[in-house]
Amino acid sequence: MSPVFLRLATLLLALCAPAPPLSAMDDTGGRLHVGVLAYRGAEITRERWGPVAEAWEAALPGVSVEILPLTLQGMETALLQRRVDVVATNPGHFAALEERFDLAAIATRVVLAPGVPDGLVHLGSAVVVRADSGLEYLRDLRGRRVAAVSADAFGGFMLAWEEMTAQQIDPFADLGELVFTGFPLDAIIDAVLAGEVDAGIVRAGLLESMVAEGRIEAGALRVLQPRSVEGFPFATTTRLYPEWPLAVTPWMGRHEAGTFLRASLDMPLESTGMGWTAAQAYQPARRLLAEFRAAQAARDAGGPFALWAWIVGAALVLAAILAGLAVFAYGADRRRHPASAEHREARDARRRLAGLTARERQVLALVAQGLSSKEMAARLGVSLKTVEYHRGNILKKTGARSAADLARLATLAQLSGDDSSRAG
Repeated sequence: MSPVFLRLATLLLALCAPAPPLSAMDDTGGRLHVGVLAYRGAEITRERWGPVAEAWEAALPGVSVEILPLTLQGMETALLQRRVDVVATNPGHFAALEERFDLAAIATRVVLAPGVPDGLVHLGSAVVVRADSGLEYLRDLRGRRVAAVSADAFGGFMLAWEEMTAQQIDPFADLGELVFTGFPLDAIIDAVLAGEVDAGIVRAGLLESMVAEGRIEAGALRVLQPRSVEGFPFATTTRLYPEWPLAVTPWMGRHEAGTFLRASLDMPLESTGMGWTAAQAYQPARRLLAEFRAAQAARDAGGPFALWAWIVGAALVLAAILAGLAVFAYGADRRRHPASAEHREARDARRRLAGLTARERQVLALVAQGLSSKEMAARLGVSLKTVEYHRGNILKKTGARSAADLARLATLAQLSGDDSSRAG
């Protein structure tokens, strides 16, 4: 039975299953279900996230937080059945799920790490080999047996795929065998140690964690072709991407999401081992996912997926043509009626800013002035976390994607510097 058929069958079963009643987190309390990608297995995930759940419960009186360890497919099923209110997963998985389920990233995880008092907000992947293997470079993996989580795993495959592809290595064609093991990642480390595979692709830092836990001996394994990244204490074979997003579902109310975000941003890093900061830009993960899918479509073009690949390609071309026509028409309209076009833009900007609080308008005015979060905190006499919370709220309310977008909105809406000095 093909993997595609199994995936479709799983989704059909999920759709047919009755959705349990949602338990809203409101002012009177409730139950909050947090789906967490269990890349090291359910037991370690519950142990690791237990203090996090307790911190949320302490900050949200009357709310019970349940951590649901999930696989990649399990999280998709849980979202289909609405069994989770919040999800925490890797950037690539989030990019694959966000449009389909209308998820919204409200924060980025901060991970406590040795020698990094403020925690890490980036992640990478490590290609791990035995210390005595003689392998030195990614090119040495040609013809070798390599273990990974799955083809749609971000840290467990895609990051290494990107690195190999950049060095003219096709993991699907040039490796001797690509073995997909699924979760937990620890099994990949065990397979490398046992000599069952020549190399394994895991999240950067896992090797160091397993040594610290006494699971493996120090020096038994090493990271292939490691790169040195300032401020990142773990050996990584790949470039870094933003840490996991914390994303809320559309069935979690706006007020509930705001309350939950405040509790997350105030989480103590030292006692829980992780914390949360303003959501980072996940466009790099979206780009990588798109590139990977395009490469897979091209690979399948000669097989039974040729028609589908052609349809996707045709749709992209059509979308590009329509986008070009829209840009042309917009430009022509601006040339014919520059004043009316600018008036519409200003009116739209004012509409998008209408829902901001006085404090958020203050923060936005300072963003438009180019101030850093630390400078804003000093100017307003508030904490850095408070500024990051307001910035996150502004991005979410306005639909802006960057500080440059926010500055443009403030300019169009004629948000003056006076807003930054008014009492909030």
